[in-house]
Amino acid sequence: MEFRPDSSIEVSPGDFASRVDGSELLIPVILANLAWSQHLSTAEELAGYVEAFPSSVGASLGWGSSAVQTAARRLNDQLSQAGFQPSGARQRRIYGLG
Repeated sequence: MEFRPDSSIEVSPGDFASRVDGSELLIPVILANLAWSQHLSTAEELAGYVEAFPSSVGASLGWGSSAVQTAARRLNDQLSQAGFQPSGARQRRIYGLG
C-alpha cells in the first residue's frame, strides 16, 4: 500500500492519526518526511521501520518508545483491516531448543 502525506493530520503521542483512503494510507507530513529520509516507499515498509526502530522514530517525533510502540500497533491494525499484511504479522523465527 502506498502512503501519502496529508497536511491536515497531526500526530499525538501513541497515535500517528493515519487513515486509509482507498488504496493509500494518509499519514502526517512529519511521518512521511521521516519515511522518505529512510527511503521507505510503502506503508508496510513504514510499519516495519517503526516497529524495528521505535527509539529512532521516537527521537524524531519527540515521543518515548512506548508511545511509538502503541502507534505502531494501531498502524499494523489499520493495515490488517485494509487487507494488507502488517509488519507484525510476519512469522517470527525461533532458533535453539527454546
